[in-house]
Amino acid sequence: MPLMKIYQVEAGMINVSIIATVKDQETVQNGKYKTILEDGTGKITMLLNEKLTIGTVLKVEKAYAYKYRGQLCITLMKKGKIRKY
Repeated sequence: MPLMKIYQVEAGMINVSIIATVKDQETVQNGKYKTILEDGTGKITMLLNEKLTIGTVLKVEKAYAYKYRGQLCITLMKKGKIRKY
């Protein structure tokens, strides 16, 4: 799937690929971090295992989009990848 902008992502979509900047990150539980990603068109939340510096640009490939407590979120699918861009 080609790269998308966050405003195009909707709950239920699969194979979502985006490039976004880490806008905020907070510890939630057991070394997990609630990470807010932004690309200029919108914001999306992702749970990560790694503490990142605000402003880090990430490329997320093959993710699944869903709604959690009214917020749009993504999580990696089985063959998904995330890396610094």
